[in-house]
This record gives sequence, structure tokens and C-alpha cells, in this order.
Amino acid sequence: MAERRTFPRSKRRYLVEFTLDGVASNGFTNDLSPNGIFVRSARLPELGANLTLSLHLTDGKRLTVRGKVVRTRRVPPALSRVIPSGFGIRLTDTPEEYFQLLTKL
Repeated sequence: MAERRTFPRSKRRYLVEFTLDGVASNGFTNDLSPNGIFVRSARLPELGANLTLSLHLTDGKRLTVRGKVVRTRRVPPALSRVIPSGFGIRLTDTPEEYFQLLTKL
């Protein structure tokens, strides 16, 4: 299958906090790009949901981004170390600091 991605992905693991159905949830980034983020998480939002993510960066700072869930993937626990369970979010509101972070990766 041909690669359809417009931008390359940067593999990095940052703690991510988000609220899902009124409950504080968390996960970890699997990969990042200028257009989106894949978050590894056991809690999966509905497709089309708008989420606000808080990324905990290695320097202790937090970065807030917003986006729309465009894909989800749930895998059996036995495969979770090989295939990430989580969701992809297409970014809609991204601060300049996010793009500066990507240039440093």
C-alpha cells in the first residue's frame, strides 16, 4: 500500500492528559506530526470527538493542543506491546510552541 502521509512522524513519548466523558484520562504520545498526534491510551474517544490534550514535555512545561479524533484502534491486551491501542487526533488549534517542539525532534 502506498504511503499517504503528507508529513513524516516523529516518535516521541510524552505524557498526555485529556478529559473524556467528564473523566480525567491519560495516555502517551506514540508519534507526532504538524497535522496530528497518535495517543496510546486504554480509553478511546468516539470518532469525531473534539478533544483538548495537555502534553507534559521533558523540561517540565505543558503544551495544550486541540483537535478532532479521526481514528481509533483497540487491540487485545496480548498485542498491546506490539500494536498500539489508542487514537489519532487531527490538530485544529495548535500553538506555535508545538511546531517549535517538532523542529527540535
